[in-house]
Amino acid sequence: MLKKKSPLMVSSTYGQSYTHFLGNTLTDGKNVQFDFTKGFDLGKKGVINVSAQYLGRGYTDRGGEDTRPLLYSGFRSGRNVGATKEQDETEAQYQAAYRQAKNADDAKAQLNGLSRHNMRVGNSEMTNFGVFLNGEYALTPNLSAYGTLGFSRKNGKAGGFYRLPSQTSQVDLTLYPNGYLPFINTAITDFSAIAGLRGELGKWSFDISNTYGTNIIGFRITNTMNASLPAGTSPAAFDAGTLSFAQNTVNLDLSRRLTFDRTLTALNIAFGSEFRTDNYIIKEGEELSWSIGQPSKGIAGVPGNAAGAQVFPGFQPSNALNKSRRNVALYADFEQEFGPKLLTEVAGRFEHYSDFGSNLSGKAAARWKVFKDIALRGALASGFRAPSLHQHYFNNISTQFVQGNPTQVMTANNNVARQFGAGDLKPEISTSYSAGIAGKIFKKIIFSIDAYQIDIRDRIVFSSQYTREREANGNRKPGPVNQILDGVDPPGVINSVQFFTNAINTRTRGLDIVASDKFVFGKHSLTATAAANFNKTEVKSVNPPGAIAADASLTQNLFNRQERGRYEMGIPRSKINLGLTYAVSKYSLLLRTVRFGMVG
Repeated sequence: MLKKKSPLMVSSTYGQSYTHFLGNTLTDGKNVQFDFTKGFDLGKKGVINVSAQYLGRGYTDRGGEDTRPLLYSGFRSGRNVGATKEQDETEAQYQAAYRQAKNADDAKAQLNGLSRHNMRVGNSEMTNFGVFLNGEYALTPNLSAYGTLGFSRKNGKAGGFYRLPSQTSQVDLTLYPNGYLPFINTAITDFSAIAGLRGELGKWSFDISNTYGTNIIGFRITNTMNASLPAGTSPAAFDAGTLSFAQNTVNLDLSRRLTFDRTLTALNIAFGSEFRTDNYIIKEGEELSWSIGQPSKGIAGVPGNAAGAQVFPGFQPSNALNKSRRNVALYADFEQEFGPKLLTEVAGRFEHYSDFGSNLSGKAAARWKVFKDIALRGALASGFRAPSLHQHYFNNISTQFVQGNPTQVMTANNNVARQFGAGDLKPEISTSYSAGIAGKIFKKIIFSIDAYQIDIRDRIVFSSQYTREREANGNRKPGPVNQILDGVDPPGVINSVQFFTNAINTRTRGLDIVASDKFVFGKHSLTATAAANFNKTEVKSVNPPGAIAADASLTQNLFNRQERGRYEMGIPRSKINLGLTYAVSKYSLLLRTVRFGMVG
């Protein structure tokens, strides 16, 4: 519906985190947000609205002190306390030697101002700006044109693990004598555009539209280095490459309302079709962001030192790709009213993907008005989700820390996963059930309570890491993991590999409760809202494919306890949101608090 008058609306929000952590009261994570909205009439036939938003968020830090005993000294070639003593050395002599090294290390850290609180653990620093335009114009009494344009830019900055001066394979002491905290800087650009026509054609309503959207993520790594370069020559910042995704969707929707007698009050029918194309691109980073030395200039890498930008090596030429797919869908929806108390709905959707074949899914729902202001509702649905292009094709090599030690980890796409017997990714299939009650009590309190269960079969997960097995002297042992990794990494730089795979079946059960009430005092009003969600996800089974199931060592690492914990215990079991909105004339004040439940 076209608005004849669209007032100017401006709002600002400020927030900050107050936390008692490790005996200290922390005040960080400042949030500042400004919103602007203004509508303009296009004569008497149309309207255009302009909205803009700025959001600035400071980082939060919940990291403790670095407990690694030595910051500068490796103490006997990197061995920590408890390492084998020198020949003919007593325990007392060993401890005395260690204390001497520790005292010297602490004194040097104090002299150079190197703090043991050297990491950021928490939300990253972020700024976001976006502007959106949407409008509609009546071409005829039965035909309107509409459109939307959106642009946003989000810049983020997240810290990695601190590289200590003692980690000489990752630190050039001529550049960073006290070590360094590397940062991953992201620049995320989003653009969207919608153009369409909607109107009436006889007794039918129609809507035809084209929607285009793109997302580009650029990675720039700062306060870092490529330790494989000769001493003193590494840059401190690198362009590590970009990820981009674009999608274009054409939709045609038709709907009509048919009226009958008093028993069958009305039937709403809708049909539609969709054609979608997806495109996913990985663009390589600059050479020094990923290289060992600088091959293009004939500069060899420093033996034993880490290659590429620390914390986030850039995408290599072997990672770069440009992949697309197409999808066609048809749907039908029938909504039947049986008098004023009963509403039923049946819907179905057929989809065909150019890379994953076809699927038919459906939904059945009902709503029964038991009393004047109370209704019961329920639904049963089947779902289908094809693997995203990102899951199917994403691949890179990153530095991760395992038990405090840096290791090169490959995220592999389907080609490597197939060598582990995982096979091609296939769609996830879901079945969901829900039942609830909604209405109004005491003539003013609006509420709803819904319970639900969602079963997902062949859920796509990130596998646990498959790690090379090595002898005590560091040589590689024979085995399936080494055999596969040697095929893609003969030098043995990559130590672990993981990939997306259809590995588990899960069940999620939950309860949603929403209530609101409004109090009016003359020209003043106060609206109170409360929303709560309680949920639990359980991994019902782990389903290794045949080749992995045949090897106990591969089966154990497909989805280990750590990965299971991410799904079953990594999300708060509850979330409670309370809000108060006070309004007078054209002004309003909002107070909101959110409580997250336990994790684990």
